[in-house]
Amino acid sequence: MPDPRQRRPAGGAVLGLPQLDFKIPVYPECDCMARYLVRMDEMEQCLRIVEQAIAQLPEGPVMGKVPRVVKVPAGDYYHAVEAARGRFAIRIVSDGKEIPYRLKLRTPSFSNLSLFEEASRGMMLPDALALMGSLDLVIMVAGVGMGTQLAINGACAHAFAHILYKGLLFMGCGAVLHMTGRSKFSELGGLYRKMPWTFVFTLVGGLSISAFPLFSGFVSKSMIVAAGFEEHRLGVGYLLMLASVGTFLHTGLKVPYFIWFAEKRCSDETWQRASEPPWNMGVAMAVAPVLCIYIGCRPGWLYGMLPNPVECQPYTSYHVSETLLVLLFTAVGFFLLIKKLAPEATISVDLDWFYRKGGQLFLRTVRGPLQSLDDRVGRFYRAGGLDSVRGTARGVAWFDGRVIDALVDGVGGMVRGVGGWLRGLQRGSIQESLLLALGAGALVLLGFVLLR
Repeated sequence: MPDPRQRRPAGGAVLGLPQLDFKIPVYPECDCMARYLVRMDEMEQCLRIVEQAIAQLPEGPVMGKVPRVVKVPAGDYYHAVEAARGRFAIRIVSDGKEIPYRLKLRTPSFSNLSLFEEASRGMMLPDALALMGSLDLVIMVAGVGMGTQLAINGACAHAFAHILYKGLLFMGCGAVLHMTGRSKFSELGGLYRKMPWTFVFTLVGGLSISAFPLFSGFVSKSMIVAAGFEEHRLGVGYLLMLASVGTFLHTGLKVPYFIWFAEKRCSDETWQRASEPPWNMGVAMAVAPVLCIYIGCRPGWLYGMLPNPVECQPYTSYHVSETLLVLLFTAVGFFLLIKKLAPEATISVDLDWFYRKGGQLFLRTVRGPLQSLDDRVGRFYRAGGLDSVRGTARGVAWFDGRVIDALVDGVGGMVRGVGGWLRGLQRGSIQESLLLALGAGALVLLGFVLLR
């Protein structure tokens, strides 16, 4: 049955080339070694794909003309490719404009790490490091990504050394947790007097992970850094050196200092409990530092197991002096800023910082500017709306009471007065009243004629 990564649902093969012959590496063991072998086999299959694709490229230009602004037609689009760590997918919902309505990137790293909870059930704590490294390698991925023989050798060597020194660090810190019941720097300090051998083993692990000369990390990580500069990838090389600085600052200096040498911050009960771990834990911790130092002093033993011939010489005067200067200046900076780096009993900042601070910012915005704006709008409405309407109503009521009512009452009183006067002129006889009315009319008509 063909693997779905070899044939797409639309019928087209990988990269649109129908005649690619490659295999999908699968190991049924599903353990760390199987995942490591899958990565090694994937590199071989990738080289096969590249060789076949180059051979089948048609003649003509190899680059198409793409406009600076691409307007995706309206619709819902989804496309996935096989990336270095798994399926990488893009979904675009477009309304036909320059900026998509929705854009979602599905990266494989977090999906891979989500398997850690299930895959680590029943696993010993030192083995958790190997599981984590097999799911998401960091510096090793940089080496695999560069793809040169030196980088591939460095990735393989660093994967081997990484398991040793990181497992040692897990065991050392786990011993402190097991014997004291405390894991916070703010509750430890000065334990080298109570757990001297655990301190020595943990220190070896810190120096190894920091790529200190004569330790395993130095002979493995230096190959990947050298591969970056050899390929003129200066950004990659300097970023890897910066990662070494950060690792040495945290794991090589901060962790040992505040656990073993700093001022005693633990309670009397914790201090009494602190002692060397049981002998079986001590033996396990003793084996790892011996291997870390042996690999660092005899790199040829590790280099002999690598897939490609090794021409790297880690112990050159330039490389050793460069590494020592970088680590020395890191140590000087640490001790100059040691008060700023001192542990405090506080909440560690994690991804929840974004929604915690975002929620607080939203509340401050609602309670501050938005509430102030709402109050101003309310005052303006009251001043320019309700108060003006009330004033207009009071003015209309005054005009109605003082002007309209007075005019109506005055006209009515006048009419009533004229009516009373006319009523007084009446004598009770209709003939006499008619005669007086006609006489008055005649006099008015005569006056009108004469005056005309």
